[in-house]
Amino acid sequence: MKKKDYALNYKNLIEYINDIAGIRVVCTFQDDIFRVRNIIRSMPDTRIIKEKDYITKPKKSGYMGYHIIIETMIEYDGEYIPIKVEIQIRTLAMDFWASAEHKMKYKTKAKLSNKDSKKLAWYARIINKIDESMMKIYQKQMTK
Repeated sequence: MKKKDYALNYKNLIEYINDIAGIRVVCTFQDDIFRVRNIIRSMPDTRIIKEKDYITKPKKSGYMGYHIIIETMIEYDGEYIPIKVEIQIRTLAMDFWASAEHKMKYKTKAKLSNKDSKKLAWYARIINKIDESMMKIYQKQMTK
């Protein structure tokens, strides 16, 4: 909230911060991501605030995943209050790439070169192709 220059109070926290709580769901295959998304969409007492589909439209960096920001009620100090939760849904392969990329890009003192950033985006595309191929093999097995 300080970075965004919001006054540090409960009202601003609830209004402007979308990831007070976060959940990451890691699935085996891409099809599972959309099944989980549909389950979340059908949850009672939950309001979908925003959805970001980085699977059909990956980020320039190569990142893939599906993000949903929901609002749900929690009990706090004897009363129910709304809280926003960011849910990230990815495959094992997407999670591997995102975790490695995050460590290289944000957890080191040295800035990642433009050349290495392009390599990471290329690796993301390769990992996605492997991910899709594995899913197709699985789907073929399931139809036998």
